[in-house]
Amino acid sequence: MTEPDFHLTPRPIAELMVGAVGRDDVASVADFAVGNGDLLLAAMKKWQNALCVGTDIAADRLRRLRSTQREWRIGRCDFMSQVSRKRCLALKSVKSGFDVVLLNPPFTCRGGRRVECIVDETPVVASVALGFMIAALPYVSQFGEVVSILPESSLTCAKDANAWDEIRRKWNVSTVVRCAAKTFRSCFAKTVVVKLRRDNVLRAQSTPPVSCNVSPLSDTVIRIVRGLVPMHERRLNESETLPLIHSSNLINGRVLRTESRSGDLRRVVWGPAVLIPRVGLPDVRKVALLTGRQKVVLSDCVICLCCRARTDAIQLQAILRSKWERLRDKYAGTCAPYIQVEAIRQYLSELGYAAVIDASTRNSKTLK
Repeated sequence: MTEPDFHLTPRPIAELMVGAVGRDDVASVADFAVGNGDLLLAAMKKWQNALCVGTDIAADRLRRLRSTQREWRIGRCDFMSQVSRKRCLALKSVKSGFDVVLLNPPFTCRGGRRVECIVDETPVVASVALGFMIAALPYVSQFGEVVSILPESSLTCAKDANAWDEIRRKWNVSTVVRCAAKTFRSCFAKTVVVKLRRDNVLRAQSTPPVSCNVSPLSDTVIRIVRGLVPMHERRLNESETLPLIHSSNLINGRVLRTESRSGDLRRVVWGPAVLIPRVGLPDVRKVALLTGRQKVVLSDCVICLCCRARTDAIQLQAILRSKWERLRDKYAGTCAPYIQVEAIRQYLSELGYAAVIDASTRNSKTLK
């Protein structure tokens, strides 16, 4: 067995994860990267009578836990190995699955490593951290929940996109909290705490998750255009140029007038459309409506969602604003947050739109 990266879970994060669980009748709690037992110790404070099960790859940590937590069921397991999981007696403690699974999985990204895993009989590849969480899903009871720490980039990066698509077919996924860099000692990556709840019946019966009077139709086409012009190339009031729209012009749902102009006309857009920032701190007030027919140029910090009709643009803006948390979760990045064009396309498709990436954007090197 090769020991993965190990980062202790700070007590406030452990308590927050336990508090995120939406049920009180918990009979069993598991942590498959138990480490020093921080997550299970936090769980014991809330569910004093629950069975606690912990596995880990490190024998020395398990010896310490066995000496201090005699009522826990402890087992050594390389959780990324199916063979090791099958041999681990601790994982067989609860045949019907665990009511709560708390995870702080390995975070290693050395060499962009990916692992093969199975989501509900569908093979996928994923990052190490997400792959670890996926391996835990079969051990969750019918009405159980998973609360896991993950690298923030996992929610939006291309290498995890297919895996998340398969997960969301059977699980209700929500973001609990975003953690700043250095929340974990010696770990500089930004992290996020997510919660998964098995919810097949509700998801099968649900309609596209929008809280508007009108639902999007599959024949409503949204064309996605990514801005191209760096702000340092802007000009002021020159002829043969067009207004240059930057994210700073997106205020309170509107596109404010700009004095900046650009002669780079490779990607010209006009209304009706919805503009959103590509880079920067996500802000629902910057989901802005572009209604005029005047042609404009976008800075490289803005993305345009072009619509065929004004009513479509108004509806799209309302949907994105009403479901702002879901759109905000698509932003990632260790410095300035950013959103990928492909992540927007996938999200619009989830909402029921026929979303397409404009050819000028798709054929360029600026899909990020």
